[in-house]
Amino acid sequence: MTSRHTRAAIVAACRKLMQAGRLRPTMRTCCARAGWSRSTGYRVFGPVAALHRAAIDDIATQHAILRRILGGERSALGLNAARRMVKSAVLGRA
Repeated sequence: MTSRHTRAAIVAACRKLMQAGRLRPTMRTCCARAGWSRSTGYRVFGPVAALHRAAIDDIATQHAILRRILGGERSALGLNAARRMVKSAVLGRA
């Protein structure tokens, strides 16, 4: 499997965890779900924040995180405000 496929598998696992409510899953958990070792994850992404950034670059994941944070109140947010909120919740900064 190429590193592109490895990366995609780990990101997909991270997205599923985030969509299920784990906003900051560990590298170990994401890699285990994807069938890879934690060291492979760090080799591909570097810090876990890079994996989290890749995972939140997905509309379905962003919406799931917003639902978790805001419930039904998210319709009042503009797109940029919503993206900043997701980034802040996952990465700890806007």
